[in-house]
Amino acid sequence: MTWQILEGKTSIPVTLFEATAELDAGPIYLQQQIELQGYELVDEWRSLQAQATLDLCLLWFDRFREVVAAAQLQSGEESYYSRRR
Repeated sequence: MTWQILEGKTSIPVTLFEATAELDAGPIYLQQQIELQGYELVDEWRSLQAQATLDLCLLWFDRFREVVAAAQLQSGEESYYSRRR
């Protein structure tokens, strides 16, 4: 999230996908957008990220068969940000 916030993004996706050996290759099961106003401090956006992640995990458990049946394959080039230190 930090890199995206530094880029000026205010709508940040949180994605539940299947981990595979290749980067960005597993099916996408669920996504949720975090909307930022631009004044949030790190603890606030981390809390929003944690809540979105928890929501996706609970939805996964509640509707497993439906979620897996609606999975979307990823397409395009893999993408990632370097580690921040």
